[in-house]
Amino acid sequence: MNKKIRQRHEIINTLVLLKAARSQLIDDFLKRDSYIYNPSINEKNNLSVLKTYVDSYFKMNKSQVLKDNLMVVNTRKIRSKLSGQYPSIEQILDRIDHVISQPLTVVVMGEFSAGKSSFLNRLLHIDTLPVSVLPKTATVTRLVYGTEPSTEIEYDHDGKRSVVVKPGHQAFAELQRASKVSEAHYSAEFEHIREIRVAVNHPVLNKLQLIDTPGFNHDEVMDQKSLSILSQTDVVIWLADYNQLAKQTEFEKLKLIQENIPNLYLVINKGDVHIGDSASYQSALADIKKSLSDNQFIDFFEKTDLFLISSRSTDAFWDGIFHQFLARFSESVLNADLRISLSLLNFHYQQLHDALKSVKERYQAIDARLTQYKKKHALEVVFEQCNEQLYIFLQELVTQLMAYLRDYNKNKVQSDLYVLNTFVADYSKSSIYQCFCELRKEYSFFIDKLEQQYQQELTEWLKILGGLIPNYYSELCDRIERLSSYLALETAQNSTSPDHLLPAVGQTVEVMGHIAWQYDYTKSLSSQWKVNYLRVDENALEISYSPKKMSLAEYIENNIRESLEKDYQADLSRMLFNPVLYSIIEETEKICYQAKTCFVTLEQIMKE
Repeated sequence: MNKKIRQRHEIINTLVLLKAARSQLIDDFLKRDSYIYNPSINEKNNLSVLKTYVDSYFKMNKSQVLKDNLMVVNTRKIRSKLSGQYPSIEQILDRIDHVISQPLTVVVMGEFSAGKSSFLNRLLHIDTLPVSVLPKTATVTRLVYGTEPSTEIEYDHDGKRSVVVKPGHQAFAELQRASKVSEAHYSAEFEHIREIRVAVNHPVLNKLQLIDTPGFNHDEVMDQKSLSILSQTDVVIWLADYNQLAKQTEFEKLKLIQENIPNLYLVINKGDVHIGDSASYQSALADIKKSLSDNQFIDFFEKTDLFLISSRSTDAFWDGIFHQFLARFSESVLNADLRISLSLLNFHYQQLHDALKSVKERYQAIDARLTQYKKKHALEVVFEQCNEQLYIFLQELVTQLMAYLRDYNKNKVQSDLYVLNTFVADYSKSSIYQCFCELRKEYSFFIDKLEQQYQQELTEWLKILGGLIPNYYSELCDRIERLSSYLALETAQNSTSPDHLLPAVGQTVEVMGHIAWQYDYTKSLSSQWKVNYLRVDENALEISYSPKKMSLAEYIENNIRESLEKDYQADLSRMLFNPVLYSIIEETEKICYQAKTCFVTLEQIMKE
C-alpha cells in the first residue's frame, strides 16, 4: 500500500473516531495547551498528534470521557438546583447519570417464543438461560459480568423487596427445571420474582449488561413484565421470528418502545426453518428487505445491515452466518458503548430540554388559570356584571313594593305615634309584607340560580386545575378533589332558604313604614327630610341630621335600591369567598412562583 493510500486510510480512521466522539472531542483537543497547529509542519505530523490524542481519549473508560462533557456538566448544575422538586425531570437526570456511569443496558425483546434466550446463550457461548419455559414462569433475567458465576434472585412481596444470592448457576437451573415441570413448591415463588441476575465471565459484559425478557403477545402479565424494564434500557434488540415477521402486534409494541428508546436493532431469527444454502439465503434476504421497506416495519430500527440468523442451528452454513452477524453486530453495538453512550446522552439531553419546557408551560398554564379565576370572580367584577341584571329581574316587584310604601305613608299622615303603633301591628298582614315576601322569594330564586352556575363553573375550573397540577403534590390534589366533590354535592342538594335573605331590604321596609310623620303633604311634592337613615349592619341604624330635598318616592326608591345592593353584595361575598378554595389558590400561587424562579435559572444553565 503506497503512502498516499495509507495516509488516506489513516485520515478516514481518525474521522470515524472523531464522529463517534463528536464535537466535544475536537473542542477538548483544540483547548489543550500542548497542542498548537503549525502550518509549517507537514500535515502528516499534525495528523499524528491528533491521532495520538484520539487514541488516548478512547483508552479512557466511558465515565472519564464523558465527565467533562458540557451536557453532563449542565445536568449536574440542573440537579443541584432542582433539589428533588420535579420528579419527571429527575427521572431524565437519572437516565443521564446511568448513561455516564453504568454499563450499557441492552435488552432483547420480541414476541413470546421468538428465541430470545437461545439467542443470548449462543451470543455468550453459554447454556445458562432457560428455553421453552412456561409463560407463567417467564421473568426478567439480567446477565452481568462476574469473575465467578453466581445467581441473584430478587423478590417483591407486596412492595417489600429482598435479594437471595447463591454461588454458581445451580439455583437458576433449579428454577428452570421447576418451570418445565410446574412443581407446586416453586409455583408461588415465581409470582414474587421481580428479576434474576446471572453473573457470567464474558468480556462483552464488561461494557454492557444483557437482559432477557419474557416476551410479548401471550398474556398481559408477561407484556407488563417486559415493558417494565424500559425505564432502565439503553438499547433494544428486537428478535423477530422469520416465519411470523412484521405482525400487527409487533407494530403496536415497537411504537410504544420507540417513544422511549432511540436505539433499536432488528435481528431476524429461525432462518434455518426454510433456508439451507447461500442462494436461498440471499434470495430470502432480498425479499425480506423489500417487504419490510414496503410496510415500513424497517423504519423502527437503526439503519444497519439486516441480520437473518439461526440461534439454534450449528451446521456449517448457519454457524458461519452467525459468526458474520456477530462480527458486524459487535462493531455496531457490542463494542460501541462510547458511541452509543454519546448518542444516548444527546437523546436524553434533548428529552431534558423538552421536559423543562413542558413543565414550565404547565406551571404557566396553572398560573394563567389562577389569574383568570381571580379576575373573573372578583367581587366587584361579578357585582358590576349582575347588579343591573338583578334589578331588571326584580324591577316589577320592587316598583310594587315602593308603591305600597308610598300609599301606606300617604294614608298615615298623623304626626303622633299612631303611625308607629299601627305599622307594627299591621305589618305582617299588610300588602307591603306580602309583596316583600314575594320579592324575597324571587330574589332567592335568582341567587340560587347564580350560585349553582358559579359552583358548576368552579367545579369545572377545579377539575382543570387538578389536571394541571403534578400528582407529586398529592396533598394539594386531594384537597382539590375533596372540594370538587363537596361542591357537586352542594349543587345537587341546594336548599337556600328565603327566610335568611334580604335582611337589609327587610329592615329598610320597616323603617319606610315609620317615616310618614316626617313628611308634610300639604306643601310641595319635594321637601326637606329631617332625618336620614343609614344601615350600619343587620342590627344597627345610624341616624344623621343632614336634610336633603327630594320627593317621598325618590327617598323610598333610593333606600330600597341601596339596601338591595348591600344584600346582594353580602350574598355574593358569601358565595365567592370559600376559605378552602382560597387556601388552595394561595398554595398553588406559591408553587407557581417557586417554579417560575427555578426555571429562569434552569434556562440560563441550558443556554451555557
